[in-house]
Amino acid sequence: MRLYNRKKSDIEELIREVQSEMNTQHLRYLERKENGSQKDKLRALLKYTRAKAVYDTVRWVAVERGAVHPLSSHFVNQSAPNNR
Repeated sequence: MRLYNRKKSDIEELIREVQSEMNTQHLRYLERKENGSQKDKLRALLKYTRAKAVYDTVRWVAVERGAVHPLSSHFVNQSAPNNR
């Protein structure tokens, strides 16, 4: 039983929008890496990372074939426990 009432086309549109935002922020990061301030570069990188996390999560929740679990990043798997 589905716990949401979205149509497949709604989910696909959301994925396209998030992917577009992800690509835009990546291009902004690259541009600001060359010509921008550290603050602007970091902001674009953070926005890209947020959009990528949303993209990966939506793909995984939508049960897209081949979608990687959103928390299976090498950054997450290699993090040290906070109790050290």
